[in-house]
Amino acid sequence: MTRINRRDFLKLSSLFLVGATTLASGYLYLNDQSQNLVVEQVLIPIKNLSSALEGFKIVQMSDFHLRPFTKPGLVKRAVEIANSLEPDLTVLTGD
Repeated sequence: MTRINRRDFLKLSSLFLVGATTLASGYLYLNDQSQNLVVEQVLIPIKNLSSALEGFKIVQMSDFHLRPFTKPGLVKRAVEIANSLEPDLTVLTGD
């Protein structure tokens, strides 16, 4: 198992914070009106990235407004899709 040193972790964390709205290898967005799930894949090149972090996959799931607008089954489907992407890190964001 490869350990990530503090410097590499901070680089990755700052990248996430800077690009939180678009950062993800898998991005799920729930549209409350149409109940559609959307997966958007974004590749973000990082200069001088440690080889230990090459291919690091982040799934961002955003704006879960559970009941009355979003049904539990839709959230379950979103989680299943996110898990199928086999992320290294999953983050839940929203307003």
